[in-house]
Amino acid sequence: MMEVRDDPLAMRGAPGGRGASVTGTILEPYIALFNGRYGLAALAGGFLVFASGLLLALTFGLSSEYLSTPQIHLGTCAIVWVTWCVAWGTRRMRVLVERVRPVFVTPQRFEAEVAHFERWVGNRRLQWLVALMLWAINVVDMYFRSRSEEGLVAFAAIWSDDPHLAVKNIILATYSLAAFLLLAAGGAGAFGYLSFVGRLARLPLLPLLPVARAKLRGLTDFSIAIGLAWSVGVSLVVLVYQLEFRAQAVASVLVFTAVGLAVLVVPELTIHHALERLRHDLLDDAIRRLRGEATTDGAAGEPGGVLATIAGSTGDSVRRDVQEVVDAKTWTYDGGTVSSVLGTWLLPLVPLVVNSFVR
Repeated sequence: MMEVRDDPLAMRGAPGGRGASVTGTILEPYIALFNGRYGLAALAGGFLVFASGLLLALTFGLSSEYLSTPQIHLGTCAIVWVTWCVAWGTRRMRVLVERVRPVFVTPQRFEAEVAHFERWVGNRRLQWLVALMLWAINVVDMYFRSRSEEGLVAFAAIWSDDPHLAVKNIILATYSLAAFLLLAAGGAGAFGYLSFVGRLARLPLLPLLPVARAKLRGLTDFSIAIGLAWSVGVSLVVLVYQLEFRAQAVASVLVFTAVGLAVLVVPELTIHHALERLRHDLLDDAIRRLRGEATTDGAAGEPGGVLATIAGSTGDSVRRDVQEVVDAKTWTYDGGTVSSVLGTWLLPLVPLVVNSFVR
């Protein structure tokens, strides 16, 4: 696993300097224990949850049930995966902020948007509140479902029967607590990222369209990474709950993957509109230059008429500039990228099909 340990935002100092310091998500204090080695932190997190459940199982003679339950192992893998993705994404976003900084021509406004992003991602109280509320609802639901006639449908019947039903509930609640903490941290990062890109797109860009596109491509590439992380997470949920390729399950999965699709598509659309605005600004500027430098035989405001009558070295230079702007791409995704986006979005349907054949 590649790890990005340089943290430009965290090194930028106080608000009086080049920006505010970063607090990070609720995972940040935990990751700091491993000196930023989030791959190791992810493995350790999965191990700690698995070991705590195993310790309870050994204490009450439930080790065989615990170790033979596929959902336990899949849940551990999901915890490792999501922990790594959230920690990697936070640090990668910090690096990307520094890389796109030169393409914006209003430094103070850019810093204000970075500070807004940091405040959102660093709102740990809100993340804790959301995580604990969802966890409490889940625990209550699990308590009553495990004592109902149908039991916990996704798990073997032993997880809804005595002896030690309360201990079994506690084991599953340990996993769900970790899951909701990660969901809150990941959700804060994803929505903060979407908001950040949207707010950046309103800022004036460097009047060099190919350069702006190349620089901003890093943000849309990051979208694909987030979308893949989300789709793999949804796929693990499908496997944990043993969902099959049926109408209700497919509809539920598509709803969840819609979040991943938004992360994939919204930044691309937002940046495209920003680049299109820059293109029109550059063309308008060229028209104004030509109107002041030559007589046109075209109608007022028609760039075609202006360019048709402009002559000399100045005209050639302006024509080359205009042609470069006209030919420049404003979509950062290409055909291959679109295929990756669609594949990433539909990935969770694969385990649905697999579950249908396995069962």
